[in-house]
Amino acid sequence: MKKIFLPIVLCVLMAISSLLLACTPIGEHEHNLVWKDEVKATCVQDGIQGHNVCTICGYWFDEAGNKIDERDYVIPATGKHTFKDGKCTVCGTPDPEWKGDEPTEQLEWLKGEWTQVGNVEKPWTLTFDGTT
Repeated sequence: MKKIFLPIVLCVLMAISSLLLACTPIGEHEHNLVWKDEVKATCVQDGIQGHNVCTICGYWFDEAGNKIDERDYVIPATGKHTFKDGKCTVCGTPDPEWKGDEPTEQLEWLKGEWTQVGNVEKPWTLTFDGTT
């Protein structure tokens, strides 16, 4: 019985001490500030202005060392997409005005044959006998 009782008591004491340490306030300390660079806002994600963070307590501070509210440093998402080749370069949202997948060439009746003209590298010709 003693062999089982001692490990159980030790586990309970360790759990209690962990809870007490987690709930203990940090108290007075000299802030150890680390600068965090600005993160620019994108079309879908908020950014954050540059600021200092204390590595001990986690509070935020401005450049002068004054405590700040994190919410005041949020840069709201722009909601504006940067489209290229039919989608946003940041989040991948499709461009509603993209026409790139539509054919830019057309067929014209030339010399008795349907011939592809327009924006093509190598034109082709369609004849009714199926040879080309």
